[in-house]
Amino acid sequence: MKNLILAVLIFCALPTTAQDDPITAFTTQIKNGDYGRVYSLLISHNGELVTEAYFRGYDGDDLFQVFSVTKSVTSAAIGIAIDRGEISGVDARLGDLLPDYEMNAVKQDITLEELLMMSAGFEWTEEYFVSEGKSDIIALAGEDDWVEYVLGKEVIETPGSVFDYNSGISLILGKILEEATGQTAEAFVAENLFEPLEISEWEWETTGDGSSNTGWGLHLHPRDMLKFGELFLNQGRVGEEQVISEAWVTLSTQAQISVDDDFNYGYQWWRLTEDYLEGYDTVLKDVYIAWGFGGQLVIVMPELEVVVVSTAANFLEGDEKVVEGVLEYVVPVFAS
Repeated sequence: MKNLILAVLIFCALPTTAQDDPITAFTTQIKNGDYGRVYSLLISHNGELVTEAYFRGYDGDDLFQVFSVTKSVTSAAIGIAIDRGEISGVDARLGDLLPDYEMNAVKQDITLEELLMMSAGFEWTEEYFVSEGKSDIIALAGEDDWVEYVLGKEVIETPGSVFDYNSGISLILGKILEEATGQTAEAFVAENLFEPLEISEWEWETTGDGSSNTGWGLHLHPRDMLKFGELFLNQGRVGEEQVISEAWVTLSTQAQISVDDDFNYGYQWWRLTEDYLEGYDTVLKDVYIAWGFGGQLVIVMPELEVVVVSTAANFLEGDEKVVEGVLEYVVPVFAS
């Protein structure tokens, strides 16, 4: 029975001086709806869970669709496959990675890195609601082979030159993982990522041909989202086990391509620019986010050794609101 409107807030691991007006104010505002329909907020510091709050009838037993956080999990799996030698590296060509798909020479020469950084150059309409034509995301639902649909799109930009957010590219990454390892993305992630993180319950939606939906199909508990963020905070280690190489953690989360004045993009990870961070009067320079539609967030702040997780349904209100709240209320607690 869902009887938790707001879980107990645990502040014992916080500095004595921070027990804790800013975070209490933040959670109170969330409860009051000032940040839209937020369902959970979790904060860890130095690996200790210091805040765990649930709202609007949800609790820690609920699985949440994390939407594009799925992309960051898939990127981690690609990194593990590279670490193990099952994929040669980010310079690998698409034509070699998926030889069974028909592609012209331009598409064959697209690199894995260009796919990871959303710069493959495909013509693509990501929005669900468009005034003319049809969203490619919606069109996928009627296709048997979603990857074939994506690869059928025209390349309209020089690969590697322009960021263009495209969930279809993340589906291609899942198919690459499947081809390279002989397992579905879900099975590979379960064995090589979820097992060492002690993640035992999840749901993963499939595409038209039964492959794992590596664009937006994963459902997780908030505490398990936190484990994923802490894995990256700890440079890919769980205890003494190196689950992902430090090199991949650094490479995948650093800025690989500029999006705009506020955001850069890594390998399926978002980064806040220094200009954006300076607007919140913080000295932080290193903030990266696994960011899912509607406010599903895994925010990693290595300089503070802090990870923040949220789940929400801010599909119309804008899903940047919680990020703004974290910078305003959470960061000062740990930066002082």
